[in-house]
Amino acid sequence: VDECARGLDNCGSNSQCINTDGSFVCRCNYGYTGNGVYCYDINECSLSIDNCHSNASCSNIGGSFFCTCESGYTGNGTFCQEIDECSLSVDDCHPNSNCTNIDGSFLCICDEEFSGNETLCQGASSSSVDWFQSYLSDRYQVTRIGQSTSSPLLVKHGVPQGSILGPLLFTIYMNDLPKVVSNCDVESYVDDTKTFISFSLSEANLGLLSLSQDLRNIAEWCCSNKLLINPLKTEFMIFGMEKSIKNLPNLSIPFLGKILTPVTVCKDLGLTLDATLTFDDHINSLTSTLTSSLCQINRVRHLFNKNALLVMINCIVFSKLYYCSTVWSGTTQKNVKKLQQVQNFAARIVTGTRTYDHITPALDKLGWLSVNDSLLYRNAIMMYKIVHGLAPAYLSSKLVIRSQVHNHFTRQTNDLNILRCRTSKAKRSFFNHAALLWNSFDLSTRNISTLGGFKKAVRTELINRQN
Repeated sequence: VDECARGLDNCGSNSQCINTDGSFVCRCNYGYTGNGVYCYDINECSLSIDNCHSNASCSNIGGSFFCTCESGYTGNGTFCQEIDECSLSVDDCHPNSNCTNIDGSFLCICDEEFSGNETLCQGASSSSVDWFQSYLSDRYQVTRIGQSTSSPLLVKHGVPQGSILGPLLFTIYMNDLPKVVSNCDVESYVDDTKTFISFSLSEANLGLLSLSQDLRNIAEWCCSNKLLINPLKTEFMIFGMEKSIKNLPNLSIPFLGKILTPVTVCKDLGLTLDATLTFDDHINSLTSTLTSSLCQINRVRHLFNKNALLVMINCIVFSKLYYCSTVWSGTTQKNVKKLQQVQNFAARIVTGTRTYDHITPALDKLGWLSVNDSLLYRNAIMMYKIVHGLAPAYLSSKLVIRSQVHNHFTRQTNDLNILRCRTSKAKRSFFNHAALLWNSFDLSTRNISTLGGFKKAVRTELINRQN
């Protein structure tokens, strides 16, 4: 009787049945060990009975094993040959470094004049250093008033005035300033540096102490690097809710022989900031300046045609009107109406509309959006840049898509998540009202691939809403 053929044996799944005269024998398959009824896998890798190359790794599988060459080697596993990444140009060494092949890998070594790691070598070549030295050495400056010129004076410190390279070199020189600040955040634009610290009402004194310490660190760093801080131009400002600011104790900071007390208004890169961020002072100053400019244009408008007037108003008025608008666009409607009056005045000048005539036809004729819609238009453009990665990363990090909050599929899945706001001022903040505006657009509008196409679509939609 052939027990194997009839399936009458009791051999295990990893064994084979061999028929014998009057009986049968169970024999474990190759790579397994046991009595035939029970067969166990032989781990060739752990027992070191594989034939893998010394530069290969052994992986055990049921009844066998396979060999894989390690990173930096190539072959079938039983024979592995080193890869020369340097000669094959598959290394990721920085252009200012040299690639050195080592066993199974490679090493990037920065050139003599540079420092860093294998992927980034920073510094300047000797020829670049010589060029900078030539530019900065033996420079003289003179002062000229009318036909009179002063004697030349050697520039011992700093850079030649009026050069394009000057601000760049100064920025490089100031690059280490944030490293001396331990408690505050620092933002710099050329020689304009701001330090920030956030604290609750109960921690006001502790926050002030931390700020004072960082200001001392900044002063010491500037002194050691031969930079002069003007304490008379240094301003101390506290931002917060009006009620919270009133409940603060009298705060002051000593700085370079001057006592800094909180100011209620300050100017930062052309933007007037107030302590409660109402931007009332900015709007009042802006409307006063622009109205004065428009009055001057109005006096000579008869000397220019319509196109020339449009160019002047765009350059002199609108360039200032919407400067940093994404920052202050959440101001009150009262302030927006003030700016609308400025735009109406500009429209009357261009179209010749009389004072008591209705302004809407003139605005429609010029194709101008209202001030409110123009602010929405600029906010939409900024939000497009943030969503599509065209803005700085720190702005993109503030956005959350609703699909990241929950996994329920709804019509709003691709919308931006709107946080709950307890105050009206928070509701008017850029990220809140710009996100609401973004969500109001069709998905097809949001997904337009080009910024130019998006601008056109948004402008058309705002005009349709306006009508």
